Amino acid sequence: MITIQSLMDSVADVWLVWILSAAALVYLTRGAILRLRRWNVRELAGGEEGASYTLSLVLVMPVYIFLVCLIVECTLMLVVKTGTMYAAYAAGRSAIVWVPAEPQDDDASQAKVKKAAVQAMTPFASGRDVHRRGTPLEFLPRSASIDGLLYHEAYQFYTKGNAPQDYIVGKYQFADIATQITIEPQGNEPNSELKVSVEYEMPINVPGIGRFLGNQASWPTAPFFTRKISSSVILEQEGPQSSNQLLGIEYDSAI
Repeated sequence: MITIQSLMDSVADVWLVWILSAAALVYLTRGAILRLRRWNVRELAGGEEGASYTLSLVLVMPVYIFLVCLIVECTLMLVVKTGTMYAAYAAGRSAIVWVPAEPQDDDASQAKVKKAAVQAMTPFASGRDVHRRGTPLEFLPRSASIDGLLYHEAYQFYTKGNAPQDYIVGKYQFADIATQITIEPQGNEPNSELKVSVEYEMPINVPGIGRFLGNQASWPTAPFFTRKISSSVILEQEGPQSSNQLLGIEYDSAI
C-alpha cells in the first residue's frame, strides 16, 4: 500500500524544493506575460529606452533557466523514487520466496533478491557514458554483462523495441552497481515478515544542483554528484509452516 510516508521517504526535501521552484517559476512567468501586455512592441524595438528592459531580461534569465533545470532535476528524482518503490516490491516478492527456500545459503538468496531489484531499476537507471566515468564500469565492456544481454533480449521480445543493445546493457550495468539491497527479518517464526530496502544512487545531471541536493558519488574518482534514494517494503514470508522451514517429505529410493 502506497502511503504519504513511503512517498516522502528519502526525498522529503526534494518535494519541498520542487514545489517552491514551480511556484517561483509560475510567478516569474506570470509577471513576464503581464509586462508584455503593457509594453508596446514597436516602441520597445525602436526606442532607446528599451535597453532598460534588456538589462532586466539579462539579469532574470539565468535565474529562470536555473529554476527550469531545478524543476527538471527534481522531477527526475521523484520519478526514480517511484522506481525504487517498484524495485522494493519486486525485491520483496523475491525475498519472501528465496530467503525461506535457502535458509542456509544467504549469498544465493541475496543474489536473487538483488537481481530482481536491478531488473526493476534498469528502466530508471542512467545510460549516459558520462556516468560511467570514474566507476568500476569505466573499463568494463558493456558486452561483458551476461545478465544485461539477457535483459536486452527480453526487452526486444516483449516490447518489440529497437533501442541499441549498448544502451540497454549500459543501463542494466549502471543499475547493478548503483543499487543496494538490505534484508531484515522481522521475526524467527516460519510466517514472520521480511523488511526489504532498496537504495539507488542516482547521478545528478546539473553539478550546481548536485551540491545542495546530493553528495559526491560513492566512487571516489567519479566526476559527478549523486543522490541516494531508497524505499522499503515489509512482506510475509511464504516458506513452509514448519520449525525448520522444510516441507518435511522424505523420499525412499527403495520403494
